[in-house]
Amino acid sequence: MPTYVAFLRAINVTGRFLKMSALAEAFHQLEHADARTFINSGNVIFSASSDSAQTLQNSLEQQLEPLIGFRSEVFLRSGDEVKAISAVANDLKARVSNEGDINVCFL
Repeated sequence: MPTYVAFLRAINVTGRFLKMSALAEAFHQLEHADARTFINSGNVIFSASSDSAQTLQNSLEQQLEPLIGFRSEVFLRSGDEVKAISAVANDLKARVSNEGDINVCFL
């Protein structure tokens, strides 16, 4: 099964607070038994057998809302996409001074 990373928008900001254990449990309830969160960010790493990332993303947005108590947009990327983004960011790091940093945004 492919690995995905779900980036949930506006978790633990703007008054929408959610414990990461509750978020992981919501994913477990949606039959993603291996779901685990990354820091206190609303990012979830999990496996899914979905044929379409877009269908999975839409499904997660709809199914998570009643479980977490509010609607959060989901930006879904495959594990391979996240690794590729990380590799590009690491390559760009060489161009940035020690005081600088690389930030990645999903729009």
